[in-house]
Amino acid sequence: MSYLCQDCSKFFRHWGKLQRIGFKSDLNSSRDVADIFVHGKEGCELCSIIRAYIPDEVKSMWSRTRSLQPFRLSVDMKGMEVGGAKLHVIKLEFGVGLVEICAVPVLHQLSIIKRSEVSSRNDSEHSLGQAHSWITACINGHKCQDMSIKAFPKRYVPTRLVCVRDSNDPYLCLANELPREVQYVTLSHCWGTAAQFTLTKVNLKTLRKRIPLKLLSKTFKQACFLARRFGFDYLWIDSLCIIQDDDYDWQIESSTMASVYGCSSLNIAASYARDGTVGCFVERNPEDVVPCQVSIGEQGHQQQIVCIPAEFYRRGLLGTSLGQRAWAFQERILAPRTLYFSEFQIFWGCQQLEACESFPNSIPPAVRMDINFRPHDSGNANNPTMHDVLTNSPGIWSDTVLSYSNGLLTRQEDKLVAISGVARLMQQVNKSEYLAGLWRENVEWQLLWSANSEPREWQATSKTKMINRPYRAPSWSWASTDGVIRQLFPDPTPNGTKGYQLCIQVSEAHVQPMNYSDKLGGTVDGWMKILSCGLRRVWRNRLTTWKNTIIVEKSDLSDNEDRSDFELEAVWDRPESLEEGKDLFYLPVWLNKTPYDQDKNIRRAGGLILSEFSTERRFGNTQPTTWYRRVGRATLEHKFHVSSMIVETSPKKFAFLQAHYNCPHKTRDETIFLV
Repeated sequence: MSYLCQDCSKFFRHWGKLQRIGFKSDLNSSRDVADIFVHGKEGCELCSIIRAYIPDEVKSMWSRTRSLQPFRLSVDMKGMEVGGAKLHVIKLEFGVGLVEICAVPVLHQLSIIKRSEVSSRNDSEHSLGQAHSWITACINGHKCQDMSIKAFPKRYVPTRLVCVRDSNDPYLCLANELPREVQYVTLSHCWGTAAQFTLTKVNLKTLRKRIPLKLLSKTFKQACFLARRFGFDYLWIDSLCIIQDDDYDWQIESSTMASVYGCSSLNIAASYARDGTVGCFVERNPEDVVPCQVSIGEQGHQQQIVCIPAEFYRRGLLGTSLGQRAWAFQERILAPRTLYFSEFQIFWGCQQLEACESFPNSIPPAVRMDINFRPHDSGNANNPTMHDVLTNSPGIWSDTVLSYSNGLLTRQEDKLVAISGVARLMQQVNKSEYLAGLWRENVEWQLLWSANSEPREWQATSKTKMINRPYRAPSWSWASTDGVIRQLFPDPTPNGTKGYQLCIQVSEAHVQPMNYSDKLGGTVDGWMKILSCGLRRVWRNRLTTWKNTIIVEKSDLSDNEDRSDFELEAVWDRPESLEEGKDLFYLPVWLNKTPYDQDKNIRRAGGLILSEFSTERRFGNTQPTTWYRRVGRATLEHKFHVSSMIVETSPKKFAFLQAHYNCPHKTRDETIFLV
């Protein structure tokens, strides 16, 4: 059992009493941050864990004042079942931050590292030996290789690889010099702001003979060492295997990312390193690696529990410097197996197993939870896997976009390029045409994406930056906005859209790729021809602002209709959507087939907010046409006005509307051109 200080021991002696109470209990506490730091240094393993996860703002305040009010201590004793174990949460609130500890019963199959096996560095022989055993077990006994072959049936060798066989003289070699079945390692890393040595047109010939180790960053040197340590002779690093000052080479190589990572034998992720100066190997407190085990209950009826920070999984993987980068998102999905060198320890992930030094046989499901009891597990928006993509699981693309859009990009014009590898893999399964981040099948539903109404860049975005922003995608694509994408509509599946009726049909859609050899990468243009029920002009209420996302609009209703104002709840796509003086139009996209409130006959509808776009382009040989841009998304709930916003159209095209609604208006323009 773990050593505990007197205060922590006293707390767990009351555990049985708290369980009998059976609800969230607020406990009196006279302890403050100083107690946690002192007892942690004296060897209390629980205090040591809490100290490691205390938020930086709490540490900063304590370091300045050396005094804080006692923290508030509470325990949720109702718990919840996760993977056969009942999970309880111990919450320490410090006023300006909190720490949550998950108390999980120790099941008989749970394997936990011993204190004697932990070193103060993660490059110790035991740590790297454990990593090597994960690699060997996966290659020899898991089904991950079969899945990789299914995803990439044609064996791929990258254009260039770094040969690391000799520890003193790595060099660059070409694919045509290597056997077809060559095994290689890839590196996932953050470029950061630190200068680093790269491959250029000038030094290409020189590096074919020798890459001077002294010129490489700490991360690159350690990646070379790790590849050799695990028995591999070749390593792929983007900055050394792609010519960085050659746009053509970058376009060609970036289109092969799915194959580069998907056909690798191992991916090494420098998760904790913000740039190349940090490296993979870190000094650490061994107490942060060994889970705190506690015996609770009365004599003869004792139970073992393990105490794990609720942030353990996120901080080790998804919340790291690398985990927050958009490029790393697809690298994590595509690589068949990855070693993550994180802040406290090494994590392992393949298609069959997630493990770490603390839990070498498998990370228990209860640990893969965030602080709101949502699983950081495979098959959800937090962490889609190759298996999810290959099986085309319901909503997987929505989950993929949602998670990917949380990532950070240095160059926003890479928005589609940095996810093209996953799109390429998914296209093998769904066989659908790719349209700048959307799929041709069910594309009408996919137009209903929305971005967070207040992305972090908006307040600092000047009008000059808006005008000079590089083109990245058509306005109807989620890739055109900087905001985090959220899903506010059912998945485009038969069950997900049951009860809803489409009011549009995309009859044509075209995207012009930046590179015609890569139709899943960047774009330079795109448009859609939409058969619609017509547009309705709307006005923004001058009394409201973009921050609350609620706008009051007036529709150009006919004389025999209720002309009272009504509300559209809008979510804007980008800062320029809010410019004054623009004519705005509402394009109905969906509506309820039946009222969701039968008593009040209240219906819901939703659609897009558009603005006119000035351009001299033609559609085919016709005269210049009015084109529109998407600027937002809106929903409407009303007893009368839902059907008012849907106007009658051709019975042959949209007879279903007349069957469900009495739509008195004739359309002004059935065909909408959207760019």
